[in-house]
Amino acid sequence: MYVLTAAVERVRRRGFLDALRREPLDRAREMFLENLPDDVRRVASPKETEALLIRVRALASDPRHRAVTGHDVKAAFAIFLLVVTSTLPPSIPFLLIDDVALAMRVMLFAVGARLGQYMGRSPWPMAFAMTAIGAVLVAVTILFGG
Repeated sequence: MYVLTAAVERVRRRGFLDALRREPLDRAREMFLENLPDDVRRVASPKETEALLIRVRALASDPRHRAVTGHDVKAAFAIFLLVVTSTLPPSIPFLLIDDVALAMRVMLFAVGARLGQYMGRSPWPMAFAMTAIGAVLVAVTILFGG
């Protein structure tokens, strides 16, 4: 998903720059101002935005343009590793305990305790709170037919 998003944004940006070069100056100015962030538009003077537009239009187009780069693939792999390593610890109770309801309570208790420690507080109140919240959510889900 990351690679797809990066590729779409890169191609979209390239298309926008090409349109700024291709369009007449008045239309390019209008497009440029429409796409500037509001904060930048408020603080930039017309002279500054005009100078920036002229410099952007003067940029050479890169014919070797790639939609997906090696950096995108490396970043996607890093995100994958981050997701796997962050979701593995909460799933350990489900691997070790056959009873799913008990495993869910153990997981919520452990995550709550860790969250309490992270907050610099006693882990016990947060552990019990997470377990109680989980129990309420399961009860509501069952009540609605889940």
